[in-house]
Amino acid sequence: MGHEIAILEDEPTIRHVVAKALERRGYAVRAFGTLREADASLRATPPDLMILDVVLPDGCGLDLIGAVRASDGAAVPAIVLSGLCDEQDVIRGFDAGAVDYLAKPFDAEQLLARVAVQLARKVRRQEGGAPPTPPPGALDDLQPGQVVFGRYTVISRLGQGGYGTVYLAADGQRQGHVALKIPTVVPEDPAATARFIRESYGLSSVQSRHVVRIRDVGFVGGQPFYAMEVIAGESLWHVVTRDGALSEAELRPLARGLLEALEAVRKAGLLHRDVKPSNVLLRGDDPADPVLIDFGLVRLECETGLTDANLLIGTADFLAPELVREGRQDHRSDLFALGLTLRFALAGDGLYPHLKGMKLLDAIATRPVPPPPVRLSPGFAALLERLCAGAPERRPDTAGAALAALDALTEAPSTDRHRARSGHGPDATRAEPR
Repeated sequence: MGHEIAILEDEPTIRHVVAKALERRGYAVRAFGTLREADASLRATPPDLMILDVVLPDGCGLDLIGAVRASDGAAVPAIVLSGLCDEQDVIRGFDAGAVDYLAKPFDAEQLLARVAVQLARKVRRQEGGAPPTPPPGALDDLQPGQVVFGRYTVISRLGQGGYGTVYLAADGQRQGHVALKIPTVVPEDPAATARFIRESYGLSSVQSRHVVRIRDVGFVGGQPFYAMEVIAGESLWHVVTRDGALSEAELRPLARGLLEALEAVRKAGLLHRDVKPSNVLLRGDDPADPVLIDFGLVRLECETGLTDANLLIGTADFLAPELVREGRQDHRSDLFALGLTLRFALAGDGLYPHLKGMKLLDAIATRPVPPPPVRLSPGFAALLERLCAGAPERRPDTAGAALAALDALTEAPSTDRHRARSGHGPDATRAEPR
């Protein structure tokens, strides 16, 4: 391939594995364990790409980004390696000129894919072939046919929210379409960029059919972005409000898929923090094939992080009681939100559709969750009751434990369906809970 890549990583095992993976792909590799030795070598003979750890025994790897310049004076592109708690360091890296980041732990294929993308972008820039990227202020109003980030052709806008815009786009490097998420960059609010980085981390580190997959991630001209797989199907909220409540027989496969998703999230050490019907997409509108999306509020379970502890994070209708009462949450809080999501699908409506504000929060904190208004098999009813328990210790220990309990059910599922559809159906105008 003719490209040379420099690795700066103080952990010998990681350094060795990364170097060997790159060499097997035909790259020339220079590997360093300290900032001092890398600085002397790379200033004298710049590589085509750098892969940098943040924390080193003799300094910060980010300092090397601005120091190493190519023969034409341009900064050498750098991929930053970072632990999940190093969000502010990653932002510093982007400010210094990093083009991408990869959260630890990562696998070799993830890294090789990022390397290939960044080297291809560098070649196109050198050849003058990269289409211009609009300034950040224009990226929330892209028009069909515009090409952004040197790779994606906008087809249409899929949605827009407080954190940014999502577009359907054609991928110029790989056949097929992606959902391109572009956050609104607010220079005076670096925490917003950190939240977006955290979302990218969450998606990158979770591998499950039932969690939306990330295809590409980057930071170009001060603008972060990532591309996700496109899920062909509507949200659980839309399907239920349009077609009515589900039966237990329809719901069990949905519950299984979402429990698999939450177990994958938990094993990655993360909390989703916004499980709700509108964040569950159904492939082909099939309840048996759900996909958990929107990791904008994702957080390390061990982290106090970037969010004010006094703020209630999530959608009010699906908050866990312990978050409202005490401001605390763990993976069992996600299980509670899942329980209410399943209950919504069975009842055809939220738990307290007519309450808002403090009255809603008071009801969440003090009232037990009633069973849904439909006949269920005793075993499934008991499992749903545990998921919706007000005390976290009464819920299953993990999503995996709840999944095992679901798989152990021997009773046939009920096929009864709740028929009352107040405000539902094709003519419904009720707003989706936010």
